[in-house]
Amino acid sequence: CRATLKAPAPAHSETRLRPGSAAARAVVGMPLTSAAKEVAGGTAAAVVGTLLGHPLDTVKVHLQADGGAKLKSTADAARALLAGAAPRNNPAVFYRGVLPPLGNA
Repeated sequence: CRATLKAPAPAHSETRLRPGSAAARAVVGMPLTSAAKEVAGGTAAAVVGTLLGHPLDTVKVHLQADGGAKLKSTADAARALLAGAAPRNNPAVFYRGVLPPLGNA
């Protein structure tokens, strides 16, 4: 049995595909609706992860910035953040600076 040689595929820069065409969908390997679902799901997961993790990062940075002078634990840092919030005990203080990380999501 003799193998036949095929010409190599054109380099990526030589290939011109119209966005949304059947050929473009075939290159990706999934229908556009499925790809859109994948992107939406990944974005939603990143946003939820950022919103859940950001308060912990805020407390960690507050604790590190103190350098151990007054704050001895994570709970101390969280209490200090809440006590120093403009309207007292406003939990929104934990989400200060959340927009740049959400932009990365």
